[in-house]
Amino acid sequence: NQKNKEPSCETYFNKFISFARKLFEKWKKLELTHNLTVVFFSRTFVRHKEAPSRSNTPSAVHTNSDGRMYCDNYKIVLNNETKADWNSLIYRMKQAFVNYPREVKWDLSPGMERIPSTAGQGNILEAVNMTLNLLHLHFIDRDLHRT
Repeated sequence: NQKNKEPSCETYFNKFISFARKLFEKWKKLELTHNLTVVFFSRTFVRHKEAPSRSNTPSAVHTNSDGRMYCDNYKIVLNNETKADWNSLIYRMKQAFVNYPREVKWDLSPGMERIPSTAGQGNILEAVNMTLNLLHLHFIDRDLHRT
């Protein structure tokens, strides 16, 4: 019963790792072969528009409906991994999780120039849309040895 459950301070990442361990054990037990891709995504609020990089790419800073400037970040942690020893990937995911705040340049010090958004303000719909764009022709030229 959900009402009697004690509150937990477990992060969603820890819940994901727990889920992944159970899933990998099940795949190993059933001798299944799958491709696994893991992408970290987040939205970072910025106080000042960042100077353009030396490349000719347009700025990734956008403005939301509240007038706050933000940039969306995506990092491919695992790409089409197919392993017999899935547990070795858990270490790589944990390592990427620890490094992610530095890679997206979050700065939580006073005068915060780059802060992470809350989940409700995040970019989950964009991340789902990117995935769907990759899978929209999944039925063409299928490799039936893997799913």
